[in-house]
Amino acid sequence: MIDTKWGVQDNRGNDPRMGVLRMRVIVEVLGTLRQFLQDGQGHVELEVEEDCTVREVLLRLGIDLNEPWNASLNGALASPANTVSEGSVLLVFPPITGGS
Repeated sequence: MIDTKWGVQDNRGNDPRMGVLRMRVIVEVLGTLRQFLQDGQGHVELEVEEDCTVREVLLRLGIDLNEPWNASLNGALASPANTVSEGSVLLVFPPITGGS
């Protein structure tokens, strides 16, 4: 994509000369954790900086990290320190209990 103000950019709208790359990630928030989202909707697409962690994504969404939560990043269990990448899918859900 060409931007007449900044010159040549990559397909995400990043200008390498600016030093900060941005990426889009998809976040699905389930159960009681939806209460922290502004509209209560569970699906959010975010633009984040490169090397953004799961913790940073959750804080940006306003999720209280003192609440119990679990996360899956691209289908694998995630920790707060895991980094997201372009097109990542982050699923955030409350702990699951049950059984006998």
